Amino acid sequence: MNAPPPLPAHTAQGWSGFGPSGITGALWIFLACLATPLCAEPESLFQRGNEAYSIEDFPGAIDLYEQCLEAAASPAVHFNLANAYYKASDIGRAVLHFEKALTLDPGNQEAKANLAYVRKESDLTAPQYGPATRLGLRANFNFWCWNAVGGFWLGLAMVALPPLFGGGNLATRLVAILSLGAVLAAGIALYGYHIKSAEAVILDQDTALRVAPSEQSNEYGTLPAGELVRVAKTHQDYVFLNTASEKSGWVRIANLRRIWAWEIPGK
Repeated sequence: MNAPPPLPAHTAQGWSGFGPSGITGALWIFLACLATPLCAEPESLFQRGNEAYSIEDFPGAIDLYEQCLEAAASPAVHFNLANAYYKASDIGRAVLHFEKALTLDPGNQEAKANLAYVRKESDLTAPQYGPATRLGLRANFNFWCWNAVGGFWLGLAMVALPPLFGGGNLATRLVAILSLGAVLAAGIALYGYHIKSAEAVILDQDTALRVAPSEQSNEYGTLPAGELVRVAKTHQDYVFLNTASEKSGWVRIANLRRIWAWEIPGK
């Protein structure tokens, strides 16, 4: 395979990208505030992973990056891990980790370019999103959460406090309206993230799509590694899903992973 543009993993992202995600951010901040040598271990793993990638030891780089992710989610590590998986010809996991990188850092142009390249080379359909999800993807999950909380309390203050001091003016009313708008926008964006949270990536090439959640049920098609799907429900070791190419059916949980930090029940 040709290397995905624009840069190889060991130069495209640095340790500065290592930071909290919407799911594990609180834990990472807590550990960082301890200011202990614990923080040096993931950085060392990250750098060793970059060194392994630079000498084309892609399985070694994958192992080190995976260990790094056990400390905290990071767009930089997901990006480098995605490139390493691509170099190792594992398209499913490459797409998964490019998507994870973009969930944490929606503005990462290198991850967008590499993901588009992998999809084009692998003949995969890019997802089409509605207005709510497109708005949500303009910033990360944390931003919209803080936007909602900040807008709510600022708007409440602009409504509740002025009467206590002789009434408000045009400025306080304008701030209250803008705060309401911020809360509304955040609500729409978070709904878009809620829609996106059902997404998963097919890991294995020619994954069987079945008519029922059973190994004995008929197989009426296959899905390629790296295809993005939406999980509708689960039943024991299977999930019912819908694809961008308008296919639907049951797939074994072991054949896919969710993009978001939590996993499919039973996995």
